[in-house]
Amino acid sequence: MVINLGTMTFIFLLQLSSLLFIAITKRLSNKYIVKLRGKAKNSIMWNSVLTLINESYIIIALSCLMQYKFLSFKSAGKAFSSLLSFVLGAIILISPFINLAILIKNKHKLKNKDFKSKYDSLYESFNYRRYPTLGVLIEPCLSQLRILIMSIALIYFENHPYFQISINNFLVTFILIHIKWWEVFADKNERFF
Repeated sequence: MVINLGTMTFIFLLQLSSLLFIAITKRLSNKYIVKLRGKAKNSIMWNSVLTLINESYIIIALSCLMQYKFLSFKSAGKAFSSLLSFVLGAIILISPFINLAILIKNKHKLKNKDFKSKYDSLYESFNYRRYPTLGVLIEPCLSQLRILIMSIALIYFENHPYFQISINNFLVTFILIHIKWWEVFADKNERFF
């Protein structure tokens, strides 16, 4: 899995270790630790974490699902890779629903500058000003679930190519209908692609 993720492994480990450090040292008052926590908070923003997960979602999903076919704990490297696949597997399962929860909970704040600086990567290209509906806000969740189902079909149904083709056709047709019906994207080029 580490080989499939490539250099993204280091970025994920850096982001994860920074988040863990911030969470663990939240109640400590040592000046040195408080200073380090401040630096960690400045270097990590929710926008960057969400962007990293959302933009690399297909790579993470494929890497995790491939690793699950070959789980092994025989050596330190294989054990690390297998454990990492469980952590990232949890992330790919909850990520679509976290995105949806953030957008639904804060739909009245979407024009707020502070909120935009934190979560802009989730909805920056949406047509939400014109159509403030759940159909627009649910798009990131549906797109990630489509990628997850497609990845499962590609990896676990490799001996059933007709099923793979039909499931992918269904998913693409569904997302195309959803994007057009709700006019999800403000930019016509994004709608087209």
